[in-house]
Amino acid sequence: MSSALLTTKQISLDDFKKLNPEMRYLKLLETCPDLFQRVPLYHIAWYLGIKPEFLSWMRKRLITKSE
Repeated sequence: MSSALLTTKQISLDDFKKLNPEMRYLKLLETCPDLFQRVPLYHIAWYLGIKPEFLSWMRKRLITKSE
């Protein structure tokens, strides 16, 4: 990988880490929607830096909010 690409990836990761868990979830859902069909939710929770229980609660709340 070139150094420019690595720098871009690092900046993206830093920006991602600055978001709150809900915004990280929504960004991940927007950029990789198929990921949620292929990866267990506890792995996604770990990636987002939250507990699986909080991810379940947050998903339920967002679904209820959008209805």
